[in-house]
Amino acid sequence: MSDTLTAAASVSEAVEAVANAPETISKLTDLAERVVYGASYTVAYAIVFPVALLFAAVPKNNCLVRGFLDGSTAAQDRAQSMIG
Repeated sequence: MSDTLTAAASVSEAVEAVANAPETISKLTDLAERVVYGASYTVAYAIVFPVALLFAAVPKNNCLVRGFLDGSTAAQDRAQSMIG
């Protein structure tokens, strides 16, 4: 008799889990969106902003800046050719 009750409880839990699946998926999606947003925000302000300030302080007409500009142009061209 206890095996029957255990099996019935397991089936009941499985049915409940399936019924709650859309809500669970929605919550996981919301969590993933928050994680991606938080990571993007952190990268933008913790890495990009200080680097941009650093490069703003570098004189514009020198070999370092020309190399960065040429490299960024080449990277943009490569990305554009890969996208289509």
